[in-house]
Amino acid sequence: MGEALEELRAALRQIEEDRRIARERAEQRQRLLNVLATARTAIQNEKLDEAAGLLEALREIDRDAPEVSDFTERLRRAQTAARLKAELDVVVRDFDAALGAQDLPRARDLLNAAANLVPNDQRVDEARRRLDQVLAEIAAREAAEARAREAEQKLGGSRSASRERRSGWGHGSPEAGRRPRAARSSR
Repeated sequence: MGEALEELRAALRQIEEDRRIARERAEQRQRLLNVLATARTAIQNEKLDEAAGLLEALREIDRDAPEVSDFTERLRRAQTAARLKAELDVVVRDFDAALGAQDLPRARDLLNAAANLVPNDQRVDEARRRLDQVLAEIAAREAAEARAREAEQKLGGSRSASRERRSGWGHGSPEAGRRPRAARSSR
């Protein structure tokens, strides 16, 4: 009976140890999920340094948990997106400066660089619309100036022809080079 009692005590100790381990695992799992939720929120709020620190906390809790490797990849993608956004900010700022200075070849090059960085970004689309608008305004202004020059040339040409007809000094007339009769007789 002493042996049976000892076996029962050992079994009870094993059960208690198994429960303690299960409780610790559940607590560890809950800590992991709590830190993971906070880390995901940090990424959503673009607090990537905070998220990186929380990743280290996740690794300390349970390096082998699948959520840790998933979060590591998510953080890497968020950091890449943030880097591209920062690069795009610089390119768009330079584009705006070039467009404001009417340096259209540089503006076009910067727009192409922006499109290569982040092709589907709304700021790239907006920059493209602004460049197209400036190009259309320039083309309209140049066309208006060309029409004005053409009208001035036509007006200037008809004024000369009118003066020549009135004075009788037409270059293509048979009397070209001679003074009109009235002008000769008044002398």
